[in-house]
Amino acid sequence: MRMSPISAHLLPVVSAQYMKSLSASPTAHSSTVSTPKGYLSQIDIVRALAVFLVLLFHLFPTYFPTGYFGVDIFFVVSGFVITKSHFSNLIDPYSYGFVASIRFFLRRFYRLFPALLIYSIPIALMASLFDDSVNVSNVSGSMLSALLGFSNIYFVQQGQNYFSDDLLFNPFLQTWSLGVEQQFYLVVAAVIALGHFIPSSFRKSSLPLFFVAITFASFFLWLSDGTSNSEASYFLPQYRIWEIGIGMITFWISQYIVSRSIRIPTQIAFLFYVLFFCAFIPDSYVVVARPIVCIFVSLLLVSIQLNQEIKLLCNHPLLLIVGQSSYSIYLWHWGFIVLFSLTLGASLLSSLAVIILSFAFGLLSFYFIESPLRSLPRSRSLLWQILVFLPSILISCLSTLLFQNDLFLGESRFSKSLRLNDLDGIPNTSISLANCFNFTDLNQAVDNCTSDYYGTTTRLWVLGDSHAFRLMHMAASIARRNQLSISLLSLGGTPFPPAGTHVLDDAMSQSKNMLVRNVETYVINNARHGDVVLISNRLPYYFGPESYENLSDKFNFFSVKNSHASDRPAVFADWIQRLEAFSTIMKDKGIKVIVVGPTPEWALATKRSCLGQSQDWFNSMRGTQCKYPVDKFVGANSVYKTIQTSLTSLAEKRLLLYYDPIPSICAQSYCYYSVSDGESRVPLYSDDDHLSVYSTRELIRPSISKLVN
Repeated sequence: MRMSPISAHLLPVVSAQYMKSLSASPTAHSSTVSTPKGYLSQIDIVRALAVFLVLLFHLFPTYFPTGYFGVDIFFVVSGFVITKSHFSNLIDPYSYGFVASIRFFLRRFYRLFPALLIYSIPIALMASLFDDSVNVSNVSGSMLSALLGFSNIYFVQQGQNYFSDDLLFNPFLQTWSLGVEQQFYLVVAAVIALGHFIPSSFRKSSLPLFFVAITFASFFLWLSDGTSNSEASYFLPQYRIWEIGIGMITFWISQYIVSRSIRIPTQIAFLFYVLFFCAFIPDSYVVVARPIVCIFVSLLLVSIQLNQEIKLLCNHPLLLIVGQSSYSIYLWHWGFIVLFSLTLGASLLSSLAVIILSFAFGLLSFYFIESPLRSLPRSRSLLWQILVFLPSILISCLSTLLFQNDLFLGESRFSKSLRLNDLDGIPNTSISLANCFNFTDLNQAVDNCTSDYYGTTTRLWVLGDSHAFRLMHMAASIARRNQLSISLLSLGGTPFPPAGTHVLDDAMSQSKNMLVRNVETYVINNARHGDVVLISNRLPYYFGPESYENLSDKFNFFSVKNSHASDRPAVFADWIQRLEAFSTIMKDKGIKVIVVGPTPEWALATKRSCLGQSQDWFNSMRGTQCKYPVDKFVGANSVYKTIQTSLTSLAEKRLLLYYDPIPSICAQSYCYYSVSDGESRVPLYSDDDHLSVYSTRELIRPSISKLVN
């Protein structure tokens, strides 16, 4: 088969014309800061845009809901830079082999590690000083995993979600992207090592085709499995490599364009401004928007190095300085957000302070750490590089020992187990987050998530979405008091009885829908006379009216696929019928059904402030109260009115017992985010909608226990 023209010229050795264009590129600014060989200052313009988007998203998420696309831009740029630095000459024999692969990885390691180490130690120390609820082992574990390049994997293993509150006060959240890059570097290093055994004539085409193949494989994997925003699909490299791959392909395409002297229109520079406005795209369009953003970045990278007019348009000195310092700015900004959340609280003033300090420390880190290390003469001895590498790892490991003691400066104490929800599982059982939440094998889940305390056959079934799972310790306490066995089966974003599931991907939606239907069938067939079924769901999230501010826009129902707010009354009526049918079957078998009603929820801005509230001298919110009027959730004007009325109606038919948790959680006039126990404040919530362990054990359990009896 005849090779197409673009395939024949895609990956030649860099032409003389192309090398001339590289050497002619203007420097970022007239400083003495050393830059890598072949450095393209215009790339820093794109980096500057990326770090601006990330900052805006973290500081103003309501106004810039998809500013996290800045990280996607970083990935594309990274792929471009890696390819330019190592794969521009595919036939150079000295660029391949075992020694070359180790040098490549160590070079990338030295690029990231020093600034990360300088950031990690003081920021972890400060977090330990000001956060009384900080899980010290979790922060030190995050720090160590970040320094070793696998914090993204660590977060997945801990069951932590980027968009939830699990990581809201973890100063190493942003390092997940560094983990993705370093894990990709391992792949590149392996290719460099194996490339030594490939003939140079074949290597020129086979290596690019390999990276093109894994780019498309990763992209289709992301389309099929990675669009649900789960922990794994967001953090793990197999769902992100396609973005780095686009950057690699972009460089090779730019070589082809140079070899053919193709003219790049100046008008393409407008993409720089289009990319900024991508931060305003609603989060529901991420599946379409993310690939488009990566393609726009690719076009911009090609244009700014091959069109002199675009170079001049993009060569603003201040933006170039920000771009050069973007890595350090990216590191420091999240640490300052965490520290200000724990002290001054979330406000416009603190946001301004975060921006100023992030840029100040980012510039200092670049000019006094990154740049001096780059300018040092690097020995050709591989042994010398390894001798520097090993002490660096040792320092990172030893530094985490600093945070094994309680360094908190305040006096009030949050109970760590209450604040962090104690989600490790029920002691002395296999009931845990890993086994019983978002399981994929029902038979295995039933084996792992059933515990018989007293050898009794009477069982307490706990069923529903993540709100049911948060009742785990309360249910275990009730089971022990009443000598019941317990089974807990929970699927996130999936109400019980089955109605649909909160996902973007059709394959995952079908899988979860099938699972929750199988759970219903299993309970119907295996529940026995005298058992109790406890059901808890975030009902307003699925079925709430338009006035409910947290309504899901990513929900697939059985009856009405891709339903929106206008369809909710119909699908809620359908769910009520399913609940009635299930309760009728249970009643006929002599099984008691208890349904927990909706709890008060908190707006994003309120929640972000209230999570950082304490009574300590350094906390600006120590004299404030985070509260909502109880009328918002109870009475004629309640946002939950339809749900509460329907559940009450089923209770009046004596088909089930309906428990409304609001009177237990709220005082007479207000619902509070936390309550005082004398010297300190105890949180009633772990995030914006899930109750804390304190709430379920101390406030909810007495009423549920009476209903069980």
